[in-house]
Amino acid sequence: MAFLTPKEFIQQFYIDELEKLIGEHNYMAMIIMSVGIEFLGRCEHPDAKWFKDTLQQGGKKKEEGYYFKYAIEKIKAFDYYRSKGLKFKLYKYLRCGLVHTSLPSPDVTLSSKGEKPHLEVNENGSINIQVEEFHKEFKKACKQVISKIENNKYVGNSKMYQPILQVPHPKIDQSTTTPDNTFITESIKRNPDASGTNF
Repeated sequence: MAFLTPKEFIQQFYIDELEKLIGEHNYMAMIIMSVGIEFLGRCEHPDAKWFKDTLQQGGKKKEEGYYFKYAIEKIKAFDYYRSKGLKFKLYKYLRCGLVHTSLPSPDVTLSSKGEKPHLEVNENGSINIQVEEFHKEFKKACKQVISKIENNKYVGNSKMYQPILQVPHPKIDQSTTTPDNTFITESIKRNPDASGTNF
């Protein structure tokens, strides 16, 4: 059994493997980044759980998209989106559309390379997201979270230092943790049902 910590998970999937999609499979990359922002928001929030959301606000659950918006608010790489008041639009029109239907809302267009500038407003009022620029900022956000982990900045946020993903692997004992996790991707590719979580 192989285990990944948040740092390893971010590095392997949201940085290394996502990089391979950029330029080749940009649309899929956008879907992954939309999910990834919410993941980073859960990383940042000291009381957030990976699955069950027990956060309460005035006796009620937090607002829809709380962790996605939290990431935009708290991670420096997303400063520009925050300053332009885009956290709601990115959540509602980009993230929700891509995650629930694999399609962005009509309020968002997606472009690549020189097709249309990043965050340009279209004639109909929709906003354009250029994948390469969005990826630069997402990657920077991932590295900022990793840097905080390495420098023990998540005081009181113990989940950031504990394993979050387990992958069965025939060559590894159940108690083994290893820094070389290249086999994890190979294991998942070989057996898509071989991934799981351990909490």
